[in-house]
Amino acid sequence: MSPTDIIAITDGPNRLTAARSPDTSADQFNLWTSSAALDGGLGVDSTKTSRLGAGTVQSGARRPGRELTIGGVWFGPGQAAAVDFTDTLTAIGDDGRAVDVRRTTGVGVRWCTCRLDGDPKVTPVVEDDWARVEWELPLYAEDPHFYGAERTVQVTTPGADYGLVWPLFDPAGLLDWGVDGPGGTGILANTGRAEAWPVAVVSGNAASGFRLGDGLGHWVVYRGAVTEQAPVRLDFAAGSASQGGDRTQLVTGRGWWSVPPAGRVQPVVESLQQGTTCRCDITIYDTYI
Repeated sequence: MSPTDIIAITDGPNRLTAARSPDTSADQFNLWTSSAALDGGLGVDSTKTSRLGAGTVQSGARRPGRELTIGGVWFGPGQAAAVDFTDTLTAIGDDGRAVDVRRTTGVGVRWCTCRLDGDPKVTPVVEDDWARVEWELPLYAEDPHFYGAERTVQVTTPGADYGLVWPLFDPAGLLDWGVDGPGGTGILANTGRAEAWPVAVVSGNAASGFRLGDGLGHWVVYRGAVTEQAPVRLDFAAGSASQGGDRTQLVTGRGWWSVPPAGRVQPVVESLQQGTTCRCDITIYDTYI
């Protein structure tokens, strides 16, 4: 067990923290004792069809959501503090609020987004000027993955962030508005152990749209106007595009790509109309299962 093993559960207005090895000399401390589905991997659901002969055929394998049960024992000075802790615990996830579960260990921070999935269990015991509360919180994450550090890169089309490039005429005397500056790119790396799916925001002045690739032959093509005031957001995991509303119908090339486990890509963005430019900010998180 790592010397540092702390969990923080937050839904916005409410926050609960607990540790595997809390400071027991503190006025209040919260000992984290159980974490069903937080440690270890997650299996798959699939369909198994019997063959005519021996054995079966497995198909449709996919990972379900993650059912989490996190529990512990809080210690503090008397009934008033115990009631305050209980009020916080039972309010987490109220009214369908999303719950952020964030675990910090010696290898960094990993997190997931959940919702309350049942009744919190609370057992308070008050003895004179000391109290303890045994607690358990059932949560459900629709996305079974855990996420780590954020990774970002900005890529640009040739000529993005450049003005007129001189000379404006080619050697034959024809006006070609000069040679564009070089396109920009960078490495997007995923140090996790599961595929990382990007979110990309494209802006600029690409009146006819753009295409965004991973440098390995996979392209997402968007055939709609992109401006500084109206950027396009691409969610690769959902396979969707938005621009002040759903614009997925304008995606004509749907080669949605990901960054492989412990892998890297070098994204490329291209405008679909000569003389127009755009830039793209791409974000992934190290992804684990």
